[in-house]
Amino acid sequence: MGWLSSTALRLFRLVVGLAALLVAAWLIGRGGKNSTAIWVALVVFGAFVIAHLLLDLFWARLWTRSNQRSSDANGSTAARESAEHDAGESATNGKGAEPGNAEVTKAFRDTTGVVISTSGVVLGLVAALSSHHTASLKAGVISLVAAILVAIVLYLYILYPLPEDTQPNVLVRYLLTIAFFAFAFGLLSIAMSIVFE
Repeated sequence: MGWLSSTALRLFRLVVGLAALLVAAWLIGRGGKNSTAIWVALVVFGAFVIAHLLLDLFWARLWTRSNQRSSDANGSTAARESAEHDAGESATNGKGAEPGNAEVTKAFRDTTGVVISTSGVVLGLVAALSSHHTASLKAGVISLVAAILVAIVLYLYILYPLPEDTQPNVLVRYLLTIAFFAFAFGLLSIAMSIVFE
C-alpha cells in the first residue's frame, strides 16, 4: 500500500478526523470562554470527516457489489471483459459508458473551480459584513484562504487530461479532499463564530 492509494487516502481522512476531535478535546480541557466556537467547529468538523469516511467506505462496497452483480448477470468472463476493455469498449456494458480520462479531468477541474469561487464569495461576504473579528472567525478565514490556495495549485495540475495511471488521480483526490476539508472547516468556524460569539 503506497501513499497514492485509495486505502491511504481513507487513512488520511481518519487521521484528520481524529486529530480534529483530539484538538477539540484539548481545547475543552484547557477551558476558556474565547475558544468555545473553535472547539465546537472542530467537533463538528471531526464528526463530518469521519462520517464522510464511513460514507466513502459504504459507497465503495455498494460499487463493488453492483459491478459484481452486473458481471454475474451478463455471464461475463474475465477474458471477455479484458478483450472488450482492450478494444476500447467499456468492460461493464460494452457501450462505452465509462468516462474517459478527459471527462474525469474536466469533472475534477469543474469541482476545483467551485471550491475556488465559493470560498472567494464567502471570504468577500465575511470581509464586507463582519465588524468584530473573533478568533474563530479568523480561523475560518485562514481555512478558506488555504482552501483557495490548494485548489489553485490543483487547478494548475489538471489543466490538461490526466494520464491513465491511477496514482495521479489519487493525488488529485488528496488535494480535493484537503481543499474541501479546509473549506468545510472555514465555513464551520465562521458559523460557530456567529452562533457563539
